[in-house]
Amino acid sequence: MRTRKLLFAIMIGAFLVLTVLTTAAAIASFFVLGSDNERAPGEQTGQAPVAPLLAMLGIGPAPQSTGGDTAPPKQANPPSTVGAPIAEPLEPVSLEDAIKAAKRATPQDLKTIQDYLDASGGDIDRLRSRVVDLLKGLSEDPTMQDPTTFAERAADIVNLANQAYETSYLYKTKMRYDLAIKDPVKGFDFGPGKRPGQPGFERIGPDSDFVNKGTNALVTGDGPPAVYDGLMDLTEFSFPLEDGKYRVTLLTLPEDQNLTPHPFGTSVQAGGATVRIKDALNTAEKLYATLTENDFYIEDIIPEMPDDQSEVSAVALSIPVEVSGGIFSILLNPGAEPTYVTALVIYPEEEETIEEETAEEIAEILSRLNPEAGRQILGSELFQPVQRQIQQAATTPG
Repeated sequence: MRTRKLLFAIMIGAFLVLTVLTTAAAIASFFVLGSDNERAPGEQTGQAPVAPLLAMLGIGPAPQSTGGDTAPPKQANPPSTVGAPIAEPLEPVSLEDAIKAAKRATPQDLKTIQDYLDASGGDIDRLRSRVVDLLKGLSEDPTMQDPTTFAERAADIVNLANQAYETSYLYKTKMRYDLAIKDPVKGFDFGPGKRPGQPGFERIGPDSDFVNKGTNALVTGDGPPAVYDGLMDLTEFSFPLEDGKYRVTLLTLPEDQNLTPHPFGTSVQAGGATVRIKDALNTAEKLYATLTENDFYIEDIIPEMPDDQSEVSAVALSIPVEVSGGIFSILLNPGAEPTYVTALVIYPEEEETIEEETAEEIAEILSRLNPEAGRQILGSELFQPVQRQIQQAATTPG
C-alpha cells in the first residue's frame, strides 16, 4: 500500500512539474514572439531561450550546435550591379503618352515629358528628334490649334529638353582594345604610374597632382589599361582646360567584375554643382554607349561586338560639363564605400542649344496655326534666345 501511495505521489509530482514547465515555456514563447514582431524588417531573430528546455522535454526541435564544427560563413560575392543611390531610373514613356502629358501640362505631366526626353541619353541629335516628334504630335491635336497655348507648351518642352541635355547618365559601354584618343579629345588613364597606359591617354598615378591624395593603384586584368587598371578611393580630379562645353566620361570595370557597388561614388559634383544622374544601366529602359577616338555616341540597342579579342565592355558615367575659368574639376562623394575609376575621357561639345536645334520646327508650326498671332507670340519672352530665327520663319509664307 505504501509503495502504491509513493508511486502515486511521484506521478502527481512529475505531472505538476511538467505543467509548470509547459506554462513557463508558453509565457516565454509569447514574449519572444512579441519582441520578434517589433523587429525591423530584415532583422534576423535568434533562437528562443526556452527552446533547449523544450527540447529536453521532447517538445519542439532540438537545439542546433554553435560549436567549432560549424562551417564559417561564406564571403559575400562582389555586387552584381553598379549604381548610385541618387541615380534616377530611366522610365519608359511612349510618344503617345508624352503628347497627352504635354496637352495637360500638370506637374506630374511635366515629369512624364521629362522621362520621355531623358531617354535620349543626353545625345543632342536623339534629343532633338524626340522634341520635334513631340511638337509635331502636339500641333496635330484639335485642342492645340491656338498659337498662344501651343507656344506655352513648346516653351515647357524646350526647357525640359535642356534639363535632359544637362543630365548625367550611367551606361554600359564598349571600346576597342586599341582605342587611341586624339586631339581635341583628352584621355586620362588611371592606374600604376610606371605601367604603360592606353594609347593617346595621359597616365595618372597616385602621385599625380591632378588627383586627391590617398588613392591606391590596382591592376585587375590583362585587358586594355583604360578598363583593367585604375585608382581606388579617387574623390577629386582637376585639370587645366579651355573654357567651353564638354562631355566627360568616367570608366570603371564591367558590372560582373566591379570591386565596389558605387565606383563613381554616391553623388557627383562637376563645376561646383551636384549633377542629376539617370540610370540607364540597371533598368529596363537601357541605353548603351560607344567610345571612339573622337566621339561618344548613344544607342538604345546593345552594340554589336565582333569578338572579345577586339573590343571590351565597361561601365561609364557620362557628365555634361561647362568649364569657365580655365579649370575642369570633378568631385566624387564615396559615401561608405570606396570609389574605383579606371579612366576619364573629355570630349568637346559643339556650342549648340536645344532652342537653336528646334527653332525652325517651332516657327513652322506657329506660322501654320496662325501667322499673325504667331508673330506676336514669337516676339514675346517665351523664346528670346532664338527670337530672330523663329520670327523670320514665322513671317515667311509656307
